[in-house]
Amino acid sequence: MSDRLFAAKSLPRFGDDDGEHDEGSVHSISGPIITAEGLVGAALFELVKIGPKELLGEIVQWKEGISIIQVFEETGGLKGGDRVIRLRKPLSVELGPGLLTSFFDGLQRPFRDIKEVSGSNYLPRGISVPALDREKQWLFDRQKVMVGDVVTGGDIYGKVQETNLVTHWLMVPPNIKGTVTFIAPDGNYTITDVMLEVEFQGNKKKVTMLQEWPVRKPRPIGDRLPISDVMITGMRVLDVLFPCAIGGTTVFSTNAGFFAKPVITGNIAKYSQCPVYIQASCGERGNEVAEQLMEFPELRFMHNGVQHSIIEKSVVVSNTSDMPLAAREASIYTGVAIAEYFRDMGYNVSFVVDSLSRWAEALREISRRSEPQSAQVGQPAYLLSRLQDLFGRAGNVTCLGNPMRTGSITLLTAVKSLNGEYTEEVATQALSLTQTFWAIDNNLAQRKHWPEINWMNSFSKQYDALESFYENIDPELCHVTKQLQHLFQLENELQDAVAIVGKDDLPEESKLLYNISILVKNDFLQQNYFSQYDQMCPIWKASLMLRNMMRFYDHAMRAIKQGLPWKVIKSNTGDLMYQLMSMKFQNVSNGDAAVKAHMQSIWNDIPRIFDLAIEEQRTYGPQ
Repeated sequence: MSDRLFAAKSLPRFGDDDGEHDEGSVHSISGPIITAEGLVGAALFELVKIGPKELLGEIVQWKEGISIIQVFEETGGLKGGDRVIRLRKPLSVELGPGLLTSFFDGLQRPFRDIKEVSGSNYLPRGISVPALDREKQWLFDRQKVMVGDVVTGGDIYGKVQETNLVTHWLMVPPNIKGTVTFIAPDGNYTITDVMLEVEFQGNKKKVTMLQEWPVRKPRPIGDRLPISDVMITGMRVLDVLFPCAIGGTTVFSTNAGFFAKPVITGNIAKYSQCPVYIQASCGERGNEVAEQLMEFPELRFMHNGVQHSIIEKSVVVSNTSDMPLAAREASIYTGVAIAEYFRDMGYNVSFVVDSLSRWAEALREISRRSEPQSAQVGQPAYLLSRLQDLFGRAGNVTCLGNPMRTGSITLLTAVKSLNGEYTEEVATQALSLTQTFWAIDNNLAQRKHWPEINWMNSFSKQYDALESFYENIDPELCHVTKQLQHLFQLENELQDAVAIVGKDDLPEESKLLYNISILVKNDFLQQNYFSQYDQMCPIWKASLMLRNMMRFYDHAMRAIKQGLPWKVIKSNTGDLMYQLMSMKFQNVSNGDAAVKAHMQSIWNDIPRIFDLAIEEQRTYGPQ
């Protein structure tokens, strides 16, 4: 027994004299991919610095003693034999106060600070600037943690007010536990000051406001929770017909020049129940990103009667199409790691990826130089697994630590469509994974129909799970929504008949169906983004509007079955139809009670007006 213990103790351990090398040299260069030799013992996804400018790279593969490295910066000027230095750590993000209101590149380098340091409008190669300000002081407010208490990963020990909208809760890092031997008193501190000291089995660890976390490693959670709430966008077609749940996943199509994409993301940032908004602009055109950086802080919204800038709740990670491909590939992981950090505080976080197609293009270009591709369209064989990893980091969770709290990440990703078809491999695979799809329609955009969401191609698999949410708003909402979806299916089948015989020669029931569909499309699905009354529509208002329209349809269909032609119905209900078309003009800023009273009066008028029309038909006969 003792011999075996002695033998075990004498075994070599990691970090002993095991022949590891901290330096190697460049062997070959192919665009953003280089190979290096001599990096014995290096780990997969370990960071390295390459060449005299110390370009940052990441080991992505090993082949027969050769390290394959993707470089996050332009490789021009590198040559064979240049030095490669191991950093012995993976690509990580800095987490702490100062994240909000920041604009980063895909490696979490802050644009504002880089411009101040370099004096250039471009990113100098090899530049290294801390993501978070080490000198700014934050007012620390200690929570219910005392010396002698036992803490574990995720426990909240303090807070700072990061912006007017968001409180930054300070958490014990997930890999630390033990007895508190020191906690800083209330006061002003930098993110590198020691706030907490924890002892476990004789080892003491110091905790600062600043944490680091590997971007490719999901942060630990307590448990997964089912979806239960709709993420509010203020757009009736999305909130009522094709909802995205808090903690769910959504794919939306996009093409260059469409108005819908920036408006959808802007509405989510302004009106959703998510206090934190993270956006990863991956491979977008440089002028679009520059325009966003200038305009984003100017976007305003009301919160508790006070006007705020969206940037107060936002973090933007941008990698334009002219930036290195490897940094574009890393930008999504940087964004989702930041999103997980705020989720662990107990916040609902909306994470927008724009666009997934350009991210996949970066993966394809990188893998083309190092691996075989799939035969279909040249995408790497691991594309699906990467997408599954990304989509799997969304969801509702219970957070680690005390106090008990829940948080969520709602993932919204954009994919490119070709003439309304989703034939790209990344699009088809994303659609197979997502729970909701919003199809942006070019024809609707050309007709100035906003939002440009195609109601026939879009879908939501989450509707059944969200029924209790809708029933709390209006017990009839689920019923009338399903009735509307059925109506659209019938109207779509009717289009061929309209093209052949014309709408005037349709059967009476089909005339009603055709005209009600026009009413719903123009006055329910379509909104006026540039108006105060219709830019944002609460779900309760949308429910009352749709309920009245479907009530009109039901009574009109009953009247037709009793012999009343559509022409007579239209002439007798002209004022009523005008009221239905005008419901959207009711401004909720005038008070919810006034809007609800107006909607209820229309609801009460519908059966009365139809009863009069039917009675008149019986008394006087056809006119």
